[in-house]
Amino acid sequence: GARADICVFDPDTHVTVTRDNLRSQGKNTPFLGMELPGKVRYTLVEGQVMYAVD
Repeated sequence: GARADICVFDPDTHVTVTRDNLRSQGKNTPFLGMELPGKVRYTLVEGQVMYAVD
């Protein structure tokens, strides 16, 4: 089989959007300060962990 592209998402938590937790170089978003449902825990691209959070 092929290597997987997978996102592991935790629907039982929330995250508040701040400039510090944006992964983009751009730090402007209409979501700043908003609490959003769920949180990405891991992202794998072609079987390699590209993002992980405890």
